[in-house]
Amino acid sequence: MKNYHFRIQSSLILLLLLFQFYGEECCFAFEANRQRITVLASLKNPSFDDVIEGVNGYLVARELAADVEVVTLHNESEADERTVRQAIKGKPDLIICLGSIACDAVLGHELDIPVVYSMIFKPDKDVAENVRGGVPLDLPVRAELKLLKRLLPNARKIGVLYNPDENGEKIRQCAEVVESMGFEFFPVEVESLSEMPVALKKVVNHSDVLWGVADKTVLSSKTARYVLLHCFRNKVPFVGLSRIWVKAGALYAPERDYVDVGAQCGEIVEKILSGNSPSEIEHVLPRKLLYSINMKTANHMKLKIPDDLQGGAFEIY
Repeated sequence: MKNYHFRIQSSLILLLLLFQFYGEECCFAFEANRQRITVLASLKNPSFDDVIEGVNGYLVARELAADVEVVTLHNESEADERTVRQAIKGKPDLIICLGSIACDAVLGHELDIPVVYSMIFKPDKDVAENVRGGVPLDLPVRAELKLLKRLLPNARKIGVLYNPDENGEKIRQCAEVVESMGFEFFPVEVESLSEMPVALKKVVNHSDVLWGVADKTVLSSKTARYVLLHCFRNKVPFVGLSRIWVKAGALYAPERDYVDVGAQCGEIVEKILSGNSPSEIEHVLPRKLLYSINMKTANHMKLKIPDDLQGGAFEIY
């Protein structure tokens, strides 16, 4: 028994001596094993902050050894390019791009660093082929239509304006879902800005509600005021793309839970850093749906929004 205790004490003394002489090197070795993640944010705003919070929260909850550095761009091409080059030169283990400015800047470089994206709508072909995975802002169509049914139970005819070059395939896919849920679908093509006045009048005259889809031709800073005013004056509800549209006069807009979007990005990060093959990494849609409502617009259009739906809104204007 004495020999046993002696061996234990000797082992402890040896461990303490090793730590005393090599502890600093051991700490450096431990730090070296931590993964380095760089988040490139296109701008500074609360939604982007929520996504970053979600990423960090997921990594902490999963006890992943990772250090996250956040770098914010400023929509200044030369300065942003220098910032991105510096970030890539630092050789992080993974880059998360948030927003179109960051995605465009990073994908302009040849990279051997895996990239995860979010805070953009459906990625174009180049983005989809050059990144390992991501969470676009597009929401599941069926979930959007279920929300529409709750807020506008009497609506039967859904109109939509779209550029066929940008959204032709998406609208064809949406049509199947819309009709399967008992709605009539009235899509109107808009190939150029000059076609907007006639197209908008046509779709509003044939629809109970105008459904907004992300489209650079149809819904932009140049068309927003015109679309919102036309719908408001004709008392046809417009479903916006975000709370910004609702604040400006849209009846409502579906919202993403951006903290959960960040958690979804974290799930993809974990798969990549765990060595999963590229074929196992997916582009996944936001899984939590929120909504904001403009009650001034609802009252103007004499639409009754039940108290429980008002109470469940993320924002009310």
